[in-house]
Amino acid sequence: MRYIHPVNTIHDAAIWTAHKDLLKDNYFPEVLKYVFCDKVRLATGDSVGCEIVAANCWKGKENYFDKSTKWNFEKNIWEWGD
Repeated sequence: MRYIHPVNTIHDAAIWTAHKDLLKDNYFPEVLKYVFCDKVRLATGDSVGCEIVAANCWKGKENYFDKSTKWNFEKNIWEWGD
C-alpha cells in the first residue's frame, strides 16, 4: 500500500490513487481484475465483473487505462473486453 492509496467509494465506484509507474505494464489493473473478478463473490456464489478507468483525475480526459470485463461463456471466466 505504499504506492496505492484508497481514497473514496461512491455508489459502485472505488476511487484510488496509484503511482503512475504501476500503470506502465498494467500491473495494477490486472491485480484489481484478479481480486474483483476471481476472489470477490456475491451471496449466490457468483463472481462479479469490473470496469477500470485510470485517468489523470476524476473523470479526467487523459485516460491511461480504460477497459471493462466481459463474461466468456465457453471458458466460464471474466476477460478484458475489446
